[in-house]
This record gives sequence, structure tokens and C-alpha cells, in this order.
Amino acid sequence: MRKIYLKILLIILIFCSLIFFTYLYSENNSIQLNARFGFNVKHSALTDKIDFYEFSSSHEHLEITEIKQISSDVAKQLVQEKVMLFSSLFERQRVGYKGQHTEFVDCPDKYKPVHSEISRNG
Repeated sequence: MRKIYLKILLIILIFCSLIFFTYLYSENNSIQLNARFGFNVKHSALTDKIDFYEFSSSHEHLEITEIKQISSDVAKQLVQEKVMLFSSLFERQRVGYKGQHTEFVDCPDKYKPVHSEISRNG
């Protein structure tokens, strides 16, 4: 009978240790207040050089990807690809099915997002 209690105690101890170490090593993926953005963001990391920040509320959603230690050319290419992808959502598109009143759909200029660049040193 005593051996059964020792086995149960050992199983509980192992289970509690697993929970503790899981919590300890998953600290980077917890919701925390990030002073850089001023929001309660969910922070996760793919590697030590790539961090993801995500904020959601009932009326807005924000996602930020932070990539550390990359060259200026690679950074410019990444930004150009993201801007091109996002801008393509608002360009004139041919309607993909027949029977509509128009052949094209597009977004009025006053609703299209404007891209601007900000340069910073460092």
C-alpha cells in the first residue's frame, strides 16, 4: 500500500515539474504590457532575431513583426513586398463572374491607403 502512495506522489511531482518548466520556458509567449507600443500585446518569438507582437480589441487589430540585424537592402525589399501586397487589395480588379452590372470593381481614391516612408538612423 505504501508503494502505491509513493508512486502517486512521484507522478504528481513529475506532473507539477512539467507544468512549472512549461510555464518557465513559455514566458516569451505570454500576454504582457509592452512599453514600446503602449498596448497589451501578445509577444512571441520565432527565433532570437524575429519577434511578433499582436494586439486585438473589438474594433482594431495590430500585428507587428520585428526582425533584428538584417541589412538595409533586405529590409527595403521586405517593406516593398508588404506595401505591394497591401496596395493590390485596393487596385482595380476585373469581376471574376458574369452577370454583374460592371466588369471591374475598384476602391475610390479617398479610401485608398497612402504609403509614406520614414527614415531613421540607427
